[in-house]
Amino acid sequence: MLMKIISSPASLSALSNSQLLDRARDTAADERKATLVLLHCLREIEKRRLHLQAGFGSLFEYVHKALGYSEGSAYRRVQAMRALHDLPELEASIAKGTLSLTTVSQVQGFIQNERKATGKVLTSPEKRELFAAVEGKSKRETELVFSETAQQAAEHTEMQCHHLALHLTVASTQIRQTVAAGQ
Repeated sequence: MLMKIISSPASLSALSNSQLLDRARDTAADERKATLVLLHCLREIEKRRLHLQAGFGSLFEYVHKALGYSEGSAYRRVQAMRALHDLPELEASIAKGTLSLTTVSQVQGFIQNERKATGKVLTSPEKRELFAAVEGKSKRETELVFSETAQQAAEHTEMQCHHLALHLTVASTQIRQTVAAGQ
């Protein structure tokens, strides 16, 4: 259950330094728990298609307009909800604060963009590996992980093309030699 909300800043000034630090830490933990509850609610709303029944064309639109989140905040929550649906074990990292809503949303967006750009659908183990690589990282550090991942994928593709070209060259040479020997 969420902590009782303090209604006035004056009541905070009555707390000792230690109490204030404890309150801030506890409130941050409660906020992460509340966010997880919201993500689960959004998943169930999407599953039941309640956002459509409420007159919204998408879950994003519902979160933005009905729940009053900014477009960026709505996008992050919808993306995080989808990631959590795919990999429920992310919940523990979100609750601990080692994966932020922003980071989870970034990874989910990266996964979707890679699928659109390359047609490759990441497996659950590949997604887990990507989330593990960004755990505890800032937004900028996460972007660097994406850059490295994309670079490695490009190098892998280039290597595959090189191997294919080499294989075709060898096969072509063998065919020419076979044809020449038969004449």
